[in-house]
Amino acid sequence: DADPSYMTANCTSLGNVTYMNVGTGASANASYMMSGCTSLTDVTMVKVASGTNANLTGMFQGCSAFEGEVPKVTYSLTDVGTGTGAKLSSLVAGAFASELDSDSAFKMERTTARTRAGDMAGAFDAGEGTLSHMPSFDLSGLSDAPSGAPSLAAMFRNQGEVSWVAHKEWADAGYVPGMPVSDDAMQASPDVALTGHGIILPEAWDATTVSDLSGMFQGCTGLSTAYLPGLNQGSRPTMDALFEGCRELTYVGLTAPTDDAGTPDYGLVTSVLSMRRAFAGCAKLTSLDLRGIGTSYLVTGADITSGSGGMEDMFEGATALQDASTTSRIVIGPAFAKVANGFFAQNDVAGEGDAAVMSR
Repeated sequence: DADPSYMTANCTSLGNVTYMNVGTGASANASYMMSGCTSLTDVTMVKVASGTNANLTGMFQGCSAFEGEVPKVTYSLTDVGTGTGAKLSSLVAGAFASELDSDSAFKMERTTARTRAGDMAGAFDAGEGTLSHMPSFDLSGLSDAPSGAPSLAAMFRNQGEVSWVAHKEWADAGYVPGMPVSDDAMQASPDVALTGHGIILPEAWDATTVSDLSGMFQGCTGLSTAYLPGLNQGSRPTMDALFEGCRELTYVGLTAPTDDAGTPDYGLVTSVLSMRRAFAGCAKLTSLDLRGIGTSYLVTGADITSGSGGMEDMFEGATALQDASTTSRIVIGPAFAKVANGFFAQNDVAGEGDAAVMSR
């Protein structure tokens, strides 16, 4: 088995690299291969650690973090970590921690059929208390989520420069569908344009196996639009703090998956276990489409006054949803079978504060 692990790790003056056909066999170990290369500006990889069960853990951890410079940084990865069972945990964790040129981009593409990864834990996590300044992530070549009830918690935490997240078909179109209602309840709102840079997920990306989506986009301070149909199907995930602290977020579409004709298929929507603080701190959120979220198995707590259920503080600090002078909407679907303390209001918990209307 090839073992390029730590090959150029901590080469802090290394700026440009090109690797082709490295570790293409099964079980190649490319973990931390370039970690700590803080001066990287141009990375090109083709068929690197592309075989089954390859280990890419921390491959670019802590890379491209500059002092006093604002360079353009480009990563182009083709058929990198695309084999079945590849470990992508902490792939770029803590990377891009300094300001970058606005044309910087990270791209993953593939020439082979999509498979399931082996591990994606924290793959693009900037880290607690740290922001990533990479403005563009084209992940259209990313593998599907692993099997076996994996965690994608904090997968994109603290990505500070991205403006939107959507699947490739919508990114290519340049817009996502708006809310299904408007001032006229029988007419949908206009489409929402995807402006600036964002995160492109693969078309029909399969995350149905995932058990934990907690904090997946937590702290993405520049995120304004998130459109993620079918996020709640297959498993019964936890979605605590899903978008917590996304202070620019105005529109979230967690809609149902659709059939070939584009019709929502509510029969595929399962149930979340918890959405505690899912939208806490989203002060500008005015449009929330939850038609793709089910709540049959939602943890509700011992009683409605306990505040310990699966919607505790779900909208804390989501001030636009509380402001009677704004036009704000939350839409639910047939799988939204029950609500818990924190959805319409948050009752007083242990004497802390007054009850507050959270949605209307």
